[in-house]
Amino acid sequence: MSPRGLDRLVARSLLDEAWNHHQAGRWGEQLAAARRARAEAERIEAADLEIRALEAEAVALRMAGRLDEALARASAVLARALGPDAPDLDPSAEEAVASAWMEWAQVARRHPAIPADRARAVVEDGLRWLEARGRAGWRAGLLHERARLRQAAGDLAGALADAEEALALEEAAGDRGGPGYTLASHRWMLADLLRAAGRIAESAALCRAILADPDAGPQDRKAAHQGLARAALADPALGGPEQARYHAERAAGIAERLGPHSRGVALELLAAAARACGDAEGARAAAAEALALAEAGEDPERRAAARRLLAALAEDAGDAAAAARLRAEAEALEEDGG
Repeated sequence: MSPRGLDRLVARSLLDEAWNHHQAGRWGEQLAAARRARAEAERIEAADLEIRALEAEAVALRMAGRLDEALARASAVLARALGPDAPDLDPSAEEAVASAWMEWAQVARRHPAIPADRARAVVEDGLRWLEARGRAGWRAGLLHERARLRQAAGDLAGALADAEEALALEEAAGDRGGPGYTLASHRWMLADLLRAAGRIAESAALCRAILADPDAGPQDRKAAHQGLARAALADPALGGPEQARYHAERAAGIAERLGPHSRGVALELLAAAARACGDAEGARAAAAEALALAEAGEDPERRAAARRLLAALAEDAGDAAAAARLRAEAEALEEDGG
């Protein structure tokens, strides 16, 4: 093997290491390996490997809740791949660019400074790019993102249509599926929308399918437990508050190694389930931890949600003044984006 071939092998090995850390939920280690891969790619002027490393960094940073940095890395991938001096893309680099469109949209959905119409425009740009590259079969991830944006805009019917199409594409592709979300991720996304539409039993069935899937990773299993917890809270026939708490506790346990945003969402649900069980002390403990994590992060939605939970618990305890103060803080966060 030539010296350049050996150098490329080193960079590819570091990328493999980064994604192995990702599968195990080790975002810090993923980021470190991806940075080393990028440094090696830059040293040997391998643009395809540089693009792949930047995308791996973007994923790790998003999972760690570092939204500004994640957005910068995803933007760098798109600038590198779409600019006037864009390199030829082999299939692996092409997948990384397709994933970067999704990363940009996913981070934008959570970023307080990015308007929804900007995120929608990026999703449509990404879909057009896939069509132009002859990669229409890779649309599932961006359809997933468009579904989330439509859900946030109140278009539940449109969101369901996108999520159903995304799942059908991924199921049809099998092992040949495109980059981005896993089959399990598409299942829990659709499960969330089905629950919002009142189709609780169908939602729970998709979540159980995820837990029965040996290939489902920790993030997907955590989402499945959350879906079953929410389904149990919504429909007593599915177990009621005690079953909801069971699944919420498991989601929170898995989330301990998935980063502060993921852990915070799970704790909010655990607090709601504990409250439904009549355990005010347990609910307050979970909500207080969720608030502490949210305050350290960049996501105003999580900061507001934790305050609303604590407001409800203060009201349960008869502390109307504290409840009013917490609700006012939540409303301010929701109005000004943090």
